[in-house]
Amino acid sequence: MKKNITYARYQAIAYLKPDVAEGVYERADMVSKNLAFIMKTLLIKRLESSFHAFKKSLSTFQRATDRMIEMFEKDKVFIAPDLDINKLLDKGWSDEDIEKEINRLSEENPKNRVFKASDFKSEFIEALRRDKKTH
Repeated sequence: MKKNITYARYQAIAYLKPDVAEGVYERADMVSKNLAFIMKTLLIKRLESSFHAFKKSLSTFQRATDRMIEMFEKDKVFIAPDLDINKLLDKGWSDEDIEKEINRLSEENPKNRVFKASDFKSEFIEALRRDKKTH
């Protein structure tokens, strides 16, 4: 069986249970698929640019996937389109500081949220782990 990267990390809102996503993330499936397609295209362009650039992007993708799995296991999944969570983690921000910033931003934009693992369909963590194994 051929295994492909699904870019699940970039499709988190599509894996939210319908009652959780309702009213906040309209057209989550379409938006998520588009974001995953963009990430796949960027990765291909990096490969066309240079193998070194591709490896660096793949490493970044791996780190982002690992962090999403960690968030899921800690029962605090950050989804914040107005923040670069990975950049904040790289700068040494704690989960508590990130959560405070997300809560502050959520007053203006409710798409910035902290979710529990139970807010997602079980396929989400499975897809993340498959992506981790694939690359």
